Amino acid sequence: QRLPMLAVHAREDEICSLNSVQTVLARVAPSQIRLSVLENSYHMITADNDRQQVADELANFMAHVGAAPTIRNTDGTESGKISPILRS
Repeated sequence: QRLPMLAVHAREDEICSLNSVQTVLARVAPSQIRLSVLENSYHMITADNDRQQVADELANFMAHVGAAPTIRNTDGTESGKISPILRS
């Protein structure tokens, strides 16, 4: 089964180049990929200048695929779903 993929990467990441990410993504069906390139961040995108854009991209992606992450116990049984965070 092919699943959709979200990649969020900073153009100026000094640890892992955008070119490296694009090389990996070239092996995935284009219809399955959503690549978001951040223009105002570096390596730690969830704590950097574009952190709100990262959160928005993830929320939009999750809404698009209709996913609610499942919480699993260590024995593999399901213990519930994570509720989406709503902002006003």
